[in-house]
Amino acid sequence: MKSEKVVLVSGFPWSTLITATAPVVAAFGVVWLTERSSSKRAAAKALRTAEANEKRQVRDAYADVIKNGRMLAAARRDRDYRGTSDMDVDRQTREDVVARRRELNAAVAIVDLTGSTNAQAAARNMLKVSKPGLGQELKAEPLENAIDEFIQAVRVKESGTGGQRNGRGSAD
Repeated sequence: MKSEKVVLVSGFPWSTLITATAPVVAAFGVVWLTERSSSKRAAAKALRTAEANEKRQVRDAYADVIKNGRMLAAARRDRDYRGTSDMDVDRQTREDVVARRRELNAAVAIVDLTGSTNAQAAARNMLKVSKPGLGQELKAEPLENAIDEFIQAVRVKESGTGGQRNGRGSAD
């Protein structure tokens, strides 16, 4: 009988290891790439949402300035129509006017923080016109003119032909 030699190969089974680990490494790579691209999509979506929210807040602030200015002007026109002065109106009407001025002041403060440079200046002018000096009465016409100037400043911003926003550097 012929004698057979048994040869022991002592070495690491690299081919087995590679075959066993390749699918696992590939799966981790796919998960990492998927997570990375989905994180970028989520960040882009969050940025778009934040920009939309900011635009909505600015629009709401502009609307509040216009609404409160018009309410003050309407109160003045009503007093003019009735032929009464600021001193002759009842307590409730005075309190309503003071409350409306506070709301206008708050809306102008928001425009100061978020609005365009032109809108900020027009809103401050409206606030100035809405608070007559001591012994003077609020007049409807100057307030209505200030409201129109504010609306024009906002329209200039929306059409893209205005100045810059404070602290942001983006065009109006």
